[in-house]
Amino acid sequence: MYLKISSPEGIIYEGQVKEVNVPTEAGYIWILPWHIPLVSVVKPGILKFKPIDNPEDDFIFEDEYVHITVSKGLIMVDWDNIVITTSKSVVSPTESKEILEKMRKDLEKQIEELKAKWSIEEIEKAMINLQTIEAELKLLQKKGLLK
Repeated sequence: MYLKISSPEGIIYEGQVKEVNVPTEAGYIWILPWHIPLVSVVKPGILKFKPIDNPEDDFIFEDEYVHITVSKGLIMVDWDNIVITTSKSVVSPTESKEILEKMRKDLEKQIEELKAKWSIEEIEKAMINLQTIEAELKLLQKKGLLK
């Protein structure tokens, strides 16, 4: 299967894979060879895939899987072609655990303030940012387990 992951920063990964696990609004979806065509919304979380060839060292491996955090986006599957576009994707978190946890606490406080104002659109944006930060924290945890 051919997988292409991109964000506004550019192409994150492009190559042949054996399988892909994607966080979607309907839950995690496993995509195996000759998967039926589909289009779905990607939600913030950790996307993982098993490459045929090992990619660059920046990727985090666990049991032969590459782990990448993704923010909100789309996945399009056309038999053996998978295209994932996200608003943000992180291969290896650049922020420390402490900074990410502070950002999470600040966002949680901001969400509570927005709930009082009934600003649904702003709450949704903040929730997506919060879910993305939580995924980055999980990625840091996985990275710590590997070292």
